[in-house]
Amino acid sequence: MSGGTTAISLAAAVASAAMTAYGQYQSGQQQKKMGAYQQAVAQNNALTAERNAQIQDNAADDALARGRIEEQQHRLKVAQMTGTQRSALAASGVQVDTGSALDMVADTAMMGEMDALTLRNNAEREAYQFRVGAYNARAQGGSALAEGEMSALAGRNAAKSGMWQAGGTLLGAASQIGMSYFPSSASKTPGFSDKMLNWGMPDVPQPTGTVSIKRLS
Repeated sequence: MSGGTTAISLAAAVASAAMTAYGQYQSGQQQKKMGAYQQAVAQNNALTAERNAQIQDNAADDALARGRIEEQQHRLKVAQMTGTQRSALAASGVQVDTGSALDMVADTAMMGEMDALTLRNNAEREAYQFRVGAYNARAQGGSALAEGEMSALAGRNAAKSGMWQAGGTLLGAASQIGMSYFPSSASKTPGFSDKMLNWGMPDVPQPTGTVSIKRLS
């Protein structure tokens, strides 16, 4: 192989390895950015969920407050009604504290009390529904935050993996190029000399002359 052809092949091999490594690195970085973006979206969704939960909490408080007001107003109306009944009965000469007159006034008061308790119960049921909505909204927000953190973590891991893959590609390419284009140099690399391989081993003197063996009689 001529020198020019060897140089072109070597440059092509280096460029191919560099492009592959860059692609691996960029892929990891893109996944990291996507993970960070998904985390930001999740955090925004969690904030929206928290605002919705607060709206639900406020609505629950408002429902209870309205229920208390309606209950009080109804009790006042019932008290006025029973008062009007007693006044009408007394004006007619009826004894209002005994007999059927008393039963009528008592019935009116009892029915009014039941209506007041119904108003309270309805308000509490309405508030409970709002509390459930707030709980669900916060649960969704927490789930969004967890998913966002997982996406960000996956992105960071992908970025690290891309860097390791890129490094491995470059090292592998360097080794392959060295063996393919510089085989004699690779075998003479100081890092792999016999002296380095025998580092730490004791020096053994080598024989310098011939050794004669005498036969014992």
